[in-house]
Amino acid sequence: MVPLEAIVSGMGYAVLALLLGLLVSAGFLLPGGEPKELRQTLLLAGAYLLVAFLVIAGFWLLLQGAKLRGGALPSGEILLRYIAMTQSGKVWVVREFYGAALAVIVFWFARSGASLKAIRFVFFLALPLVASRSFTSHAVAVKENTMVVVAADATHLIATGLWGGGLVSAVLDSLSRHKRIDSSFVLGGRDGATLL
Repeated sequence: MVPLEAIVSGMGYAVLALLLGLLVSAGFLLPGGEPKELRQTLLLAGAYLLVAFLVIAGFWLLLQGAKLRGGALPSGEILLRYIAMTQSGKVWVVREFYGAALAVIVFWFARSGASLKAIRFVFFLALPLVASRSFTSHAVAVKENTMVVVAADATHLIATGLWGGGLVSAVLDSLSRHKRIDSSFVLGGRDGATLL
């Protein structure tokens, strides 16, 4: 059960790291002259990543309930008790509501035209979702200077999310630029390839 829980937890973090990477690429790294459609596509992909995060977090809750039931499928009562009586359950509820609200905002911005300010605003709104994972980690078990340790863990999560998600986003952006450049060449009569 523990390896599956670690895999699911890692998937949730990876999805949020990709979200941060997409938002940084769309809001800060893309040159101003990039097509608006590209920014909208990145923002819409971010909205779908948020939905994926919500689904993964729901599966994580089922795993927590299954641990309490010795590996069996948990009842609704067990899940509600887990949510109401544990810190990680309470943090889970807040993260789910925050993630759902953020997904609605991101979908709305993506559909209404993704301005640079809107994308940057969404990026800053996404940071607490990533950082809040620290409230369910071992950092909260530290007896002395708990908030310092939790803040350091949150900073670490954001930094690694930006690095990992930004790296994947940069690679995907480079690949898409390469495909756009390749498709912009056409055969032009006897003189060979000409750039459109």
